[in-house]
Amino acid sequence: VAAERNIIGTYRWECPLNVLYLDWETDAATHAERMNAVCTGAGLREVPSIYYREMLRPLVDMAPIIHEEINRLAIGFVIVDSMSAARKGDSNAGEPTTELFNVIRLWQTPCLVNDHTAKHEPVSGRRTALGSVQTENRAGNVWSVQKVQEEESAVAQLVFVHEKTNNGRFQRRQAYTVTFQDSELPDGREYTASIGYKWLDARDVPEFAETLPIPARVLNVLRLERGKLMDVKQLAQETGESERTLYVVCGRLRRAGKIVSPERGLYQLAAHQDEPQ
Repeated sequence: VAAERNIIGTYRWECPLNVLYLDWETDAATHAERMNAVCTGAGLREVPSIYYREMLRPLVDMAPIIHEEINRLAIGFVIVDSMSAARKGDSNAGEPTTELFNVIRLWQTPCLVNDHTAKHEPVSGRRTALGSVQTENRAGNVWSVQKVQEEESAVAQLVFVHEKTNNGRFQRRQAYTVTFQDSELPDGREYTASIGYKWLDARDVPEFAETLPIPARVLNVLRLERGKLMDVKQLAQETGESERTLYVVCGRLRRAGKIVSPERGLYQLAAHQDEPQ
């Protein structure tokens, strides 16, 4: 948003915006190190205009001051990091979350709110935001982030999934390989010198492929088979779904032109359907 070009994502801004970063999680030194590392990894010559503020009190207590700062600095985008720390009160209660969103609404400025996810096993198929359901109820859009990274590895894989939208269509999931490079200061201390993002096809990471919707998983299995004809029984073995469900899914995919059936009961990917998920 603040940079001269995208580092991740596909949305194109007409011009860079002034960004205000409200941080309850770390401090100014950590933020600066991360910002410099991201800019180095992206090949940016200058650090974008991101105004940083370390936060020590709940957002509702600081609301008038933050609102004045947004107007004074002509802020076009606000980041709240994070919801759990910015609340005033129990995260499981609805009222503190509602109060926080009411404050954000008064700004009349687009806002990204980072939040933690619940630790318990998901009932709906994905982990939801920590605490009150009002977090996702009040948000206009919800994106989840999943990470795969081996212990002590300098490389991580991230996938962003659009879980909710109040207006417009759902956006395609986006995946990236993130590479961290450390360096050493003259006094021997290590610091993060570079954080690089590279686009990744989510279907090529087993942990991400498993979370795809059933139609997308069927398409992915057929993609990996590279033209081999498969019946519903084989697709069921590969996806873990019932044959009854897959009969319906394959019928819909065939009518949509995404798969073809050269022989009765056998399917393969349509020639034009090898797009990233």
